[in-house]
Amino acid sequence: MEKLLPILNQLEGKDIFIGSYFGSHNHFWANHLKLGRLGVEKISGSDKLPSVIVLWGSRDASVRIFTDQLVAVREQEYFGYTLWLLDFWNGFGEYPIDPYRPKGYVSLDIARFKD
Repeated sequence: MEKLLPILNQLEGKDIFIGSYFGSHNHFWANHLKLGRLGVEKISGSDKLPSVIVLWGSRDASVRIFTDQLVAVREQEYFGYTLWLLDFWNGFGEYPIDPYRPKGYVSLDIARFKD
């Protein structure tokens, strides 16, 4: 969380693109969905450790991030854009931490294209 919150503060008000990859746990893959004029809302918990973060875009588009199983935030620079990967871990398939969430390892990516 110490790494994620400053990144979100830096991105607030800008256009970002969200993607997700769930591996073999799902039947779809979302890539570069636009959240225009990003707004960040922290719900419950504290300012330093919110339990839910909502990323708001224009036209009420939103992505809810449940932070209880966030294990890493990685940053990768590419020619023309920056990519942040939010990694979540929900235990092994046989022994998930929360049976109502995808088992194993999933990632959410946030991309910001350079002007």
